[in-house]
Order: sequence, then C-alpha cells, then structure tokens
Amino acid sequence: MLGQSAAPPFRSRRIGYERWVGRYRPIMNSITPGTALGGFVFLPAGPDWNFVRKQPWTQIWSLTVSDAGWYILNGFHLVNLMGYVITAIHFERSDIFNIRY
Repeated sequence: MLGQSAAPPFRSRRIGYERWVGRYRPIMNSITPGTALGGFVFLPAGPDWNFVRKQPWTQIWSLTVSDAGWYILNGFHLVNLMGYVITAIHFERSDIFNIRY
C-alpha cells in the first residue's frame, strides 16, 4: 500500500555458542551469582526478572531446554524456559537465532 513500509524479512542466523559470546557479550548476573552458562543467566522471577524486564528487548535472549538439548533464542520465550540472558550488544530485529549450547 502507498505510504506503508513493509516489515523487514526475517533472517535465520546460525552461529556457535563461543562466537555468540564474543559477538553479543552476555553480561554476568550479579543479582543471583552462580546461575547457568557460567553465571550469565537471569532467573524468570524475583529480582532477576525485575532487572530483565527493564532491559531493551533486543538485548534479551531466552535459555530454553528440549529433548535435543539447551538452546539460546533471541527475544522473550516462555516454553521450556530456564532463564534469560542479557547482552551488551543488541540483535537486529529481523534476525532469528537458535544457538545450541
């Protein structure tokens, strides 16, 4: 339609865990030390959740678990959620990540 911009196409991104850490720089959880992924995970309740929900949504990642293993997905996810990771670098809105840990 005239005057409306189309949504950007989504791009599926495949990178390994180590490359993801180097590129997006997850921050350490200083609220609840000793969480999963070497302390990068914020719990989905209490003080951790209060911190997570104040972050820009393009810097929030979800740690999920399935029969196939543990995965880090960009954005908010609730199914099979283990916690959230906040990164110093944001992801692009059109990117879709599925990082196996």
